[in-house]
Amino acid sequence: MNRPWEVVQFVPYLRSRWRIPVIACGIAVTLTLGVSMLLPKRYTARVVISIDPPDGNDVRMATAVSPVYLESLKGYERLAASDSLFARAVDKLHLKKTNPFEPIETLKRRVLHISKIRETRILEISATLPDAGAAHALAQYIAQETVAMNQAESAATDRDRAGKVERQLAEARLRLNNVWNEPAARWTTSAIDALQSRNDVAVELLGKLRLELADAKADAAEYSNDSARAEALKAETAQLEREIATNQAMIDSASSRRERAEAERNVAQSEYAAVSNRLMDVQAASGSTGERLRIIDPGIVPQRPSYPNPVLNAALAMTAAATGSLIYVALGFSYEKRRLHEALFR
Repeated sequence: MNRPWEVVQFVPYLRSRWRIPVIACGIAVTLTLGVSMLLPKRYTARVVISIDPPDGNDVRMATAVSPVYLESLKGYERLAASDSLFARAVDKLHLKKTNPFEPIETLKRRVLHISKIRETRILEISATLPDAGAAHALAQYIAQETVAMNQAESAATDRDRAGKVERQLAEARLRLNNVWNEPAARWTTSAIDALQSRNDVAVELLGKLRLELADAKADAAEYSNDSARAEALKAETAQLEREIATNQAMIDSASSRRERAEAERNVAQSEYAAVSNRLMDVQAASGSTGERLRIIDPGIVPQRPSYPNPVLNAALAMTAAATGSLIYVALGFSYEKRRLHEALFR
């Protein structure tokens, strides 16, 4: 007997036994609804957090919607699911009153669920508890503390950056003070010019002494009686030459040291100005260099339990009962067909 013919025969057979699936479905639905009513109710509260990208000219702004950037935000799940944060919430909300010996880890897996919605900047915090108000309070506490922890971490990062630049500024200020206090830096243009003027007078005087010395030598050669005056002029000339050489060396050295000190001072001033500007930039960018978390949906106290779901349970029970009863009727049909076939050919 072919398959289509069996199907044609099975339909009247099923119709004659319609009570079996109806009764099975009715019993399954009734039992499921009864059990669902007896099961302890649990309520799920949800709070939604938005992960806003950094402000300003942060380079990460260019990748704010890239899949890699969005995937990197999953790290905030770990922040919200911190064991220490959940432990504080348990203590604050007294969640272990009904079962004081249940481990924190087990309780967290049972009542708390943190998830970043795929390819979005949305972080959802769900809390499931027998008490609707407690569930909402737990979800709100976790969300608020997550936002506060992120703000504290961002503030600490900003303080570290500012502190580092402030230390660099203090070092630059110290170097600038040291350059200004260098003895070479105290040589002013007027002081060097005054020394140069005195040396110029000495050079002019030296010229006159040399002329007098030449005359004295000529007179000594002619009259042989002015050698003492020539020797005196010669000694005075030599002394003045040494003085002029010493002054010129001092002038050259002071000028060189002053130029070097001015160059060092310019470098120190430029460095100090650059670090000062960097500190102002860091202070201006404070609070805008990292992602900002904010609660965009504080949620409500749930009005309907999330578990058990009588309608869903009844639908599943009805589907299972209908499938099982159809299989039972089909097996009965197959058994009767085999018995009839054996009776005909016996």
